[in-house]
Amino acid sequence: MAEALVMSVIEKMGSDVIEEGLKLVCSQLFKAVSPWEEEVHSKIKLIKHEFELMVAYVRYVDTRKDVDKRWEAWVKILRDLVHQLEDIIDEYAYLVGEQHRHGFYDSLHRTFRHFKYIKSWRGIRRNYKMLRPYLMTSQCRKHVTASKRVQLTLMTLLEDVNTVKSLLAFDEDEIVGFETYKSLLVGWLTDEEPLRTIISVWGMGGLGKTTLVNDVYRSQEVKRYFDRRAWVRFQKYTTEDLMRRLIKDLYNENRDILPDNIDTMPCDTLAEVLHAYLQQKRYLIILDDMWHINGWFDELSPVLVDSKCRSRIVITTRNHDVAYLAVESRVLELQPLQEGDAWILFRNKAFWKYKDRSCPSDLEYWARKILQRCHGLPLAIVAAGSSLSYREREELEWRKFCEGLDWEETNMPMSERVRNILKLSFGDLSYHLRNCFLYCSIFPEDYLIKRKRLIRLWVAEGFVEKREGISKEEVAEENLKELIRRCMLQVVRRNHFGRPKMYRMHDIVRELTRKISEQEYFCMIYSGEETESIGKAHRLSVQKGIKDSDPHRGMSNIRSLLVFDMSSFSLKSWISRSTSFRLLRVLDLEGVPIERVPEEVTILFNLHYLGLRRTLVKELPRSLGRLRNLQILDLNYSKIEKLPNGITQLKNLRHLFAWSIHDLAYAELASNPGVKAPEGIWNLKNLQALKSVEADEDMVRHIGNLTQLRTLRITKVKGMHSVELCSSISKMSHLVNLDITTSNEGEALQLEALNPPSFLYQKLELRGQLEHGVLPHWFSSLAGLRQLGLSYSRLKEDPLPCLHGLPNLAILGMYNAYDGQELRFHAGGFPKLKFLILGGSNQLDSISMDEGALPSLSELLLLRCTGMKLLPQGIEHIKSLQVLYLMAMPLEFVDRMRGGNGNMEERQKVQHIPLIRHVFQSGDKWTGETLS
Repeated sequence: MAEALVMSVIEKMGSDVIEEGLKLVCSQLFKAVSPWEEEVHSKIKLIKHEFELMVAYVRYVDTRKDVDKRWEAWVKILRDLVHQLEDIIDEYAYLVGEQHRHGFYDSLHRTFRHFKYIKSWRGIRRNYKMLRPYLMTSQCRKHVTASKRVQLTLMTLLEDVNTVKSLLAFDEDEIVGFETYKSLLVGWLTDEEPLRTIISVWGMGGLGKTTLVNDVYRSQEVKRYFDRRAWVRFQKYTTEDLMRRLIKDLYNENRDILPDNIDTMPCDTLAEVLHAYLQQKRYLIILDDMWHINGWFDELSPVLVDSKCRSRIVITTRNHDVAYLAVESRVLELQPLQEGDAWILFRNKAFWKYKDRSCPSDLEYWARKILQRCHGLPLAIVAAGSSLSYREREELEWRKFCEGLDWEETNMPMSERVRNILKLSFGDLSYHLRNCFLYCSIFPEDYLIKRKRLIRLWVAEGFVEKREGISKEEVAEENLKELIRRCMLQVVRRNHFGRPKMYRMHDIVRELTRKISEQEYFCMIYSGEETESIGKAHRLSVQKGIKDSDPHRGMSNIRSLLVFDMSSFSLKSWISRSTSFRLLRVLDLEGVPIERVPEEVTILFNLHYLGLRRTLVKELPRSLGRLRNLQILDLNYSKIEKLPNGITQLKNLRHLFAWSIHDLAYAELASNPGVKAPEGIWNLKNLQALKSVEADEDMVRHIGNLTQLRTLRITKVKGMHSVELCSSISKMSHLVNLDITTSNEGEALQLEALNPPSFLYQKLELRGQLEHGVLPHWFSSLAGLRQLGLSYSRLKEDPLPCLHGLPNLAILGMYNAYDGQELRFHAGGFPKLKFLILGGSNQLDSISMDEGALPSLSELLLLRCTGMKLLPQGIEHIKSLQVLYLMAMPLEFVDRMRGGNGNMEERQKVQHIPLIRHVFQSGDKWTGETLS
C-alpha cells in the first residue's frame, strides 16, 4: 500500500501548481526571489526522481508473503517520509497561490509578501534539509536490504506491477446453493401465524446471510404480502438512530412523504411516529448484521407494534445469543456451500469471460485445491475466483496463487483465513485503484455511497490519472466500473437505465479496508474519542461526537475533511483555531445543519471540492474567488439564491451545482427557480456542469462560451430569447443533459432551431409551453435519449406517435403537457420504457394500452389526473408492471381500484401489480394507503 502513497505524491509533484511555480521562479518577471525560495524551487523536483526509484521496491514488498521486520520497518519509514514530503509540497503550492493572489509586479506588495511569508519559506527549506539525510539513509538501506533478499532488476519490478488481477466482495446478483434456505425463509414470512414473529438468519461472516435475505426481500411474493417494508443495518447504532433510519426507510420504500424535522426529532417523538405508522399494518422489517441485544426488548421492541397482522422481523447476525431472540423453530443457521454449489460459484467468477464458464483441464487440479482453501464460504470463493479471472490461464500462475493461500492457512481461524484471501486479492491492485478503493472506507458503516459523489471526490483528491481525449470524470467512472467488475463494491441500487446508482461495502471488506487505511494514515475515523494517530492522517472522517470545543490542533496532514455527524458543528472554530487546515483539498459538509460559511474558508487555497449540499447555508463569502483551485462547488438543496461576484474568478471550476426543489410535488412550473448568477460566469471555460441558473438577456447570449458543458439547467427563460438560446446551446458539442424552464406559463419556447445530433442528448427536460403546441421536428430523431420530461407544454397534438419509436427511452414524464382527452400506447412502442409519469391534466380522461405496448414498463405514476374516472384500459396486459403509484387522483378512480361498488372486474385488472400506493391530502397533511 505504500506504493499508492508514493505514486500519489509523485503525481502531485508534476501538477500544474508545481510546474507554474518553477516557471515563475525562472522567469525574468519574478525578480525578488529570496534565497530560501530559490533553494526550495531548485530542490522540489529533485525529490521526485528519488521517490520514483523507491516505487519499484515498495511494489515488490507489497507482493511478498515472507516479509520480515526489516522490510516492514523500512516501509514504515518511507510512509512517514512521504507524508512529510507531501506537507512540503502542499505548503509550497499554498505559497505560490498567495503570490498569485497578491500579484508579482508591485514592489511594495512584493516586499511585504516576502516579509509576511519569509518564515514559511524558511520552514519549507528547513523541513527539506531535515528530511534529506533520512531520504539518503533510507535509499541506502533499501538498496542493501533488497540486494540481500532478491535478485530482481528495476525493469522486472516495474513490469510486474502492471498486471491487474484482483476481485473482492460477493456479487449479490449470483445466488448459488441457497434454494432450500430461500424456500424455508419465504414460508416463515408468509405463514398464517397472526402474531408478530422474529426470524433470525445466523452464521459466520462471509456465508451470504445478507445476500440470502436480500434476495427474499426483493422477491415478488414477499413484496406483495406486506403493507410496509424496511431494511436497516443494526450494528452500533443507538435506539434513536435506528428508529430514525427505520422511519426513513419505511416512508421511502412506500413513497410516503417524510414527517418534518425527522433529523432533529427526540427519541420519544420518533417512537410515537414509528408506532403510529405501523398500527394495523402488516410489515416486514430487516435488521441486518445485529451484533448485540442491548436495549432491544426494553426500547425498540415495544415500538414495533404487534397488531396481529402477521408482521415479521428478520435479524441477520453472527452472534448466537442474538439469533435466539427468535424462537428455536424460526432460527435459520447457514452452513458453508456444498462442494457442487461451491464449484459452480467458483467457475462463474473465475471464468466469467468465457461463454461456457468451464475450467480448462490443465487448471482443474489447482482450481480444486484453491477451492478447498475457501472452505465453502461464498465471500472467499468469489474473492479467489474473481482474482484468478484476471490472471493468465497458465498453470504456473494458478500454482503461485494456491501456494499463497497455503501460506495463509497456517494456524489461522476461519475468519482470519477469509480476510487474508481478501487481502491477497487486494494487494494486486494498481495504485490508482487502491487509492480509489481505500477512499470508500471514509464513509460510515452501512453508508449508501452515491456514484456521482464518489466520482467527484476521487477527481478532487487527485486519484484519477489523466488520459488524452477523455475527461477525468469519465476516467473515474471507468475506475468505478472496474471495482464493480472486481466485486469490490456491492451495487445496492440501480437507476431505471440499469446503471449503478448507490454502493455499499461488505462489512468484512470494510473492516479490512479501514484497518489498512489507518495503518497507512490514509484516513482516520473520528467518533468522539481522541487517538494519537489522528494527527498523522491525511483524511479525517467525522462521524460522531463532534463539539464546538473540539477543534483539533496539530493536524497539518489533513487534506480532506468529511463531516457526517448531524449534531452541532462550528466550521469557523475548526478553520480559525487550526491554521493547518489551510492545506485542505476537500471539505464536504453534506447534510450538516450549518447556516453560514465563514470567511476563513476562503484562505483554503488548495481547496478543490467544497460540498454544502443539504445544508442551511443562505449565502457564500464575497471573497470566494480566492479559491483559485476550486473545481467542484456543490450547493444542491441549500438555501442559496444568489451567487457572489467572486465566483467568476474560479477559472478551474468544473462543476457548479445550485439546484433545489421548492415544491416536492412539482405542482408549480417554478418548483426549481434556480440561482441568480453574476455577469461573467460564462467565462468559466472549464465548466462541465452548470445547474441551475436564472436566464437573462446576457446569460442567454453568452452562455454558448461554455463549450465544455455536459450538463446545463437554466430557468426563467423568456420566449423572446429562445432563438438566441438555441444558438448558444448548439455550440455545446459535449452536452448530454439539458433542462430548460420558462419564466411563466405564458411564455412559449421556440426550439425548432436547436436540432441536436441524434445521439447527443441523453436527458432532456422542458418545462413550459412549446411553440404552436407541437413538439419540435427533431424529437423523433433523438436515438440516444434515455430520459424525457415535458411539463406545462400545452401540446395540442398527441405526442406519443412522435416518441413511440425512440429506441433507448427509459423514463418519460408528462405533467400538464397534453391538452387532449386521450392517450393511447400502441403495440411495439417504447421498447425500453421502464418509468412512466402522467399527470396534472384536467382534460385527460382516458389512457389505453394495446396488448404488446410498453413491454418493459415497471413503474406507472398517475398524478392529479382530475378528469380520469376509469382505470387505464389494457393495464392488465402490462405484466412487467411492479408499481402503480397514485397521487391526488379522483375518488371515483380510487374506488374502482379498490373494487368498490361491485367493480371487482376493474380490481382484477391490477391484481398482478405487487405494489399499488395511493397518496392523498387530508387537511394540510399528505397521507397514504396501500391498495395492493
